[in-house]
Amino acid sequence: KSDHKMNLFTTENKITDEEAKALTAYLASTSQCRAISSHFPVPELAGIYQNFYSQVDVVYQNLLSRKISIGEANKEKYELMQTAQSQWINYESTHKIN
Repeated sequence: KSDHKMNLFTTENKITDEEAKALTAYLASTSQCRAISSHFPVPELAGIYQNFYSQVDVVYQNLLSRKISIGEANKEKYELMQTAQSQWINYESTHKIN
């Protein structure tokens, strides 16, 4: 809902060296959080989470290698997030999980 959303999705800029360093540091810092998903009590939900991050990792690899623009990476990640959220909600609604 940000005023800058369209710019974030349409920019053709490639990641700079400084941004790449920051993204690499961010990814390293989130590795512990990702490991938590293996402890989810419902394997299907853990699978949704792990699948999302394996696909996002490909997006980040493509961004860091400058195969795609920042806008393309943002669009791809947004679409992956929407899919994962939909899968999670669908699972919850069909299995009566609170």
